[in-house]
Amino acid sequence: MMTFFPIPYEDELLYSILARYHIRSGNISIKATLDDVYSKRSVSAVMDLPSHIERIIKNMPIGSRYTCNELIDKHTLYSFYSAFLPKERADKIREYMKRDRGSSINNKTGVMASSIKLNQYFKFCPKCVEEDIQRYGETYWHRVHQIVGVLICPKHKTLLYDSKVPIKGFNKHEFKAATVKECKVNRNKNTYSDDVLEKLYNLALDIQYILEYRFNNKPTKWFKEQYLTKLKEHGLANITGRIKQKELLENFVDYYGDKFLKLVQSDIDIHSNYNWLTELVRNNKKTSHPIRHLLLIRFLGISIHDLFNQKFEYEPFGQGPWPCLNPAANHYLQNIIKNVDIKYSADSKSPQGIFKCSYGFVYMRNGSNRIIEDSLSFPIFFRRQ
Repeated sequence: MMTFFPIPYEDELLYSILARYHIRSGNISIKATLDDVYSKRSVSAVMDLPSHIERIIKNMPIGSRYTCNELIDKHTLYSFYSAFLPKERADKIREYMKRDRGSSINNKTGVMASSIKLNQYFKFCPKCVEEDIQRYGETYWHRVHQIVGVLICPKHKTLLYDSKVPIKGFNKHEFKAATVKECKVNRNKNTYSDDVLEKLYNLALDIQYILEYRFNNKPTKWFKEQYLTKLKEHGLANITGRIKQKELLENFVDYYGDKFLKLVQSDIDIHSNYNWLTELVRNNKKTSHPIRHLLLIRFLGISIHDLFNQKFEYEPFGQGPWPCLNPAANHYLQNIIKNVDIKYSADSKSPQGIFKCSYGFVYMRNGSNRIIEDSLSFPIFFRRQ
């Protein structure tokens, strides 16, 4: 049992908290620390999705108010890896993290099946290290810095550096603390163009947002449908749901650039029949790495909050009501039409809207002209029923 527990710092990994405990406990052997923390000497030191958390809570000092869920949500990478998983799978991962089921966790996240490789070393931001020491007298491992794809600190907009501490060390049971000695700046750091830096910064911000705000989990189908709606709006899928894969891939690569996509391990061969983006937008139950969801979300111009909380509707002609275009009527140009019948025009390869007012006047609009000025500038066909 622990006689004390270090106060967790903002965005600190549970791994880092336990590393600080080991130092302050005065224990010479890591086995003694494992006894204190877990009452079990075989537990591995895991950076991202640790298990045996119920044991930590049971061994907390008397009067401690920490809970399993608090440690999981605020001090592990659970929020990131579970964000785009169905509720059943996300709940299973949480359960495994609480219990002695560490070997089952990665299979549930789907990360092991991804082509994205984990970082080899703990990362740090030099400015964060300075601020930590000024504020706390020591530094620590920040959660957001350890996520694959985060190459820039979202707080300071500065490049991250590899520390000397491997994520998988020689002793799999040892918790290694962040120290000034271990966090030396490598002056041979790569440099990137302003465009790439801005994209890396935006991705880091999106990852931080996913980490900090818990959203209700949605089924895989939810995201597929949300993306398809936005692809239709961008003209990258037709009204029947057929995705224009070649155009999507070309536009996506053009938007991000090859160099950036390689940096975040998400490059695409547009000439290949198989790639991660094609799989992500297909109507199947396969899960994708959270990084790749975030890349598609920003490409489509979607708010992360809206993606989870607002069901998108395909509205190629905007939201109703729509105007009646009968020049002989006294309600001409007034928004009185409440419904539109949307079809797909094989000739124009665009949506076709049929608008009918309550007085029987019908007109048709081709394309995705959303405002009344567009309606008047495009060919319109009238008839009375």
